[in-house]
Amino acid sequence: QVEGNAGAPHASAPMGFALSSGMPFFVPAAIAAACASSRSRQLFDRRKHSRPLFSTSPAADAGTPSSTNRRFVLNRSITFAGMMLGYATYYLTRLSYSFVGPAMRNELGLSILQLGALSSIFPLAYMNSKFIAGVLADVLGSPVLIFSLGMMLTGVCNIGFTMGSTVPWFTFWWILNGLVQGCGGTPCGKMLVNWYPTVTRGRWWSTWNASTNIGGFLIPLIAGSIAARYGWRWGMRAPGVIALAMGVLCYFTMSDSPEKLGLPSAEDQHAAKTGGASESEEATKKDVAEPKANEGAEPKEESKWQ
Repeated sequence: QVEGNAGAPHASAPMGFALSSGMPFFVPAAIAAACASSRSRQLFDRRKHSRPLFSTSPAADAGTPSSTNRRFVLNRSITFAGMMLGYATYYLTRLSYSFVGPAMRNELGLSILQLGALSSIFPLAYMNSKFIAGVLADVLGSPVLIFSLGMMLTGVCNIGFTMGSTVPWFTFWWILNGLVQGCGGTPCGKMLVNWYPTVTRGRWWSTWNASTNIGGFLIPLIAGSIAARYGWRWGMRAPGVIALAMGVLCYFTMSDSPEKLGLPSAEDQHAAKTGGASESEEATKKDVAEPKANEGAEPKEESKWQ
């Protein structure tokens, strides 16, 4: 009886598991694909910039103050370099239109009024994007993510700008570019606060602000020279490609804060380096001293006029 039914399928067995020798390949493949997809989502969701690309190993450096200080300085220096070069890249995509406008007018026959209208719309979009970027940095808790993603989006906007030839097309992409430009300055301010103590933050803030001059110096050389030789479209695309590459580099090398790397805060690190007390220690001393100071004080007499 078994031999006679050997060639017939078992109706009572679940589909895909009738015979061990005949188990379809798609069942284990589907299970493996589902597990891999679930694992990749977990890794993406749990990424908090705790291991930048050039960061030293916490296990190798843990335990000694000197090694902790080296890790702190290394990751802070990488993050600051990313802020300098990254924000200069924002300026490349922000100012590129100004240096390809004359070439656009000659090739497309646009009027001065049309070119000026595009230039006037951009600051309005940029103004609103600063507030949006600040809210996103607080909600998502990762200024590096906002900074690098915004940089890549500005590159996409520059490249998309060159794919059309009409004023509405240019207007759409240039407004969109302005709406993501605010992702540069606000996250940098947050990272400067995270990485530098109050006593030295001013000098580093002013140094970072020089990145605007770096970008302003480079954009005529890049966009202007390329537009003159290869056309205005490539004058816009070149800064866009640079922004895409720099955005990826910043995402994998910069760090949100020392605390996310298991390092002391900027104030505590500065106190340990200079031999002073950290902010938390000062607050504790103040809380302890205030009750003691009030113990010997005589209670104030109420006014007889009350």
